[in-house]
Amino acid sequence: MVEIDYINVRFACHVCKLKSFSERTKLRKHLLLEEEIEIEPRKLGKRSIDTNVVHVKSSKIKVYEEKDDIVKMYYGCVVCPDYFVQLDDYTDHINKEHLGMLDDDYDLVASGPLPSTIILPNSTIADTDEQVSVKKSKTTTEAITRLYSFQARNDNLTTTASTQTRMIGGIIESIDLEAYTMYTEDGDECYSLTTKDHMPTVIQTCAKKGIRIVPCKTPEEKPANPFEKHVTIDDEYLEYMILTRKINTKPLLNNTFKEINDVQLSIINQDWNGNEYFCAVCAQMLAGCILVNNDEVLFVNCIEIYNRFRHLDAHAERHSIQKSSLPDGTELYDGLKICNMDSDNSHKLVLGSHVINALVTSSLRLDLDQPKPELGPSTHSFHPTQNTRLFLSAYSLHKSDNLLKMKSTQINTFDKYAQLKQIRSKYTVPSTYRLSRCSSRITDNNFSRPYTVFTVYTMEDGDQFGDLKLGSRILRLMASTVFEGKRSINRTDLKKIAPVKKDTSVYHNYQKILELDAENDEILFLGNQNLERILVSIAEKITPQLKEANSKVEKKILEKTRK
Repeated sequence: MVEIDYINVRFACHVCKLKSFSERTKLRKHLLLEEEIEIEPRKLGKRSIDTNVVHVKSSKIKVYEEKDDIVKMYYGCVVCPDYFVQLDDYTDHINKEHLGMLDDDYDLVASGPLPSTIILPNSTIADTDEQVSVKKSKTTTEAITRLYSFQARNDNLTTTASTQTRMIGGIIESIDLEAYTMYTEDGDECYSLTTKDHMPTVIQTCAKKGIRIVPCKTPEEKPANPFEKHVTIDDEYLEYMILTRKINTKPLLNNTFKEINDVQLSIINQDWNGNEYFCAVCAQMLAGCILVNNDEVLFVNCIEIYNRFRHLDAHAERHSIQKSSLPDGTELYDGLKICNMDSDNSHKLVLGSHVINALVTSSLRLDLDQPKPELGPSTHSFHPTQNTRLFLSAYSLHKSDNLLKMKSTQINTFDKYAQLKQIRSKYTVPSTYRLSRCSSRITDNNFSRPYTVFTVYTMEDGDQFGDLKLGSRILRLMASTVFEGKRSINRTDLKKIAPVKKDTSVYHNYQKILELDAENDEILFLGNQNLERILVSIAEKITPQLKEANSKVEKKILEKTRK
């Protein structure tokens, strides 16, 4: 009886080794568009038929296996009819037989998808007085072929350091390459070149495979900015961006940034019941953090912390299946979701754990040449995904550790009102006045923080008795009532706020508060719905002017952080 072999042939990419296809044409398209490698089509002609071999489509494998037939898996060549058991064998075959590589002279990167990347040959280069010039190539493959063709003709010759330098210089200059060193987990070291535009992708890809990348920079290319010399980020990609001045490090000051770890993830997922100081700890920890998604690098200048439970936070996020910052198990970090949310007429950037959701209220893109700070509840310039990474400031971590040790509910001692969230309702509920807003070190002052209804009263310019500052001063009085542990407002204290009569909307609302029922000249504060309606009306009236005030803050941040 003739034995039948059942085989399934897949066509895999020999460069990235991650993607495979059912047809040669699809693989050729992938190589051309993703890896910048043009592969000649398979030559037409008679095809020998092996009657003892049955080619099984991927969709039919299960059917054959149910019949107890064994389907063997192979990697097919994108050019010729050959196929191989191991992907590495196929890689050797296509490089030598179809791409013109020589034995032992190539070392294609097999650690991940690294298109536009070549490795310098290990064997000797020709000893010649002429500088090698590789003309501008359409693809990196063409450049590699020319390089190896030159070496193949002269491999029996010795070389001098000056000749090597001139040769490598000619290659780099002609096809815009950049050198770097790869260090694997096994300690192997390999020198490589890639196009400058592709370097960030190489670094990110290698990092996922456990390969450390160190760009080779000349002394002239080292940063000249004194701020840049003292900024350290525990990530190869971001270190490269700093080294090549592709991101603005001035807002980072002299600081170190490390990716969030399990201990910190545990803190932002800590229950607040009986431990409300975790609100201040989380706010300080996340202030001044860096978010990275692909080539987007965002510096968070100000953040507000909200609890997920209504009994602990009157402004808790309204949960729905369609839109929620609640982690669902698909995130990069366990118990942390970084996402955009459209709610309350805002496009919000939120960091959500099982306990908190942190709203970014001031941010700056570090990778843009002409960035525009974004202040307020909306963040349009950053687009998070499930792979967005979070780096915490060592300065903020040190301060948050101290808050945790002291179990402090107050973030700092110099401005309690600046630690209140920007809200427009629930003014007669105590949880509204929990200290939960924190700014980065470079913006933690009255001129660089986003103004809120509680802090705009301290703005340098503007009419002291105009609607904006009068409304803010009224709301500050409500906050001070809670800070002092009182349950009512003294009418005499309230009368001192506005000694000058004004025919304005906010002043009329102020008069309505004075006319509320009082007992012994004390107006009930907590849970007073009549007072709540007036305070909400005041907040709505001053919000448009608050936005104008924050536009001035944007300019000050830009001046302070400009390269």
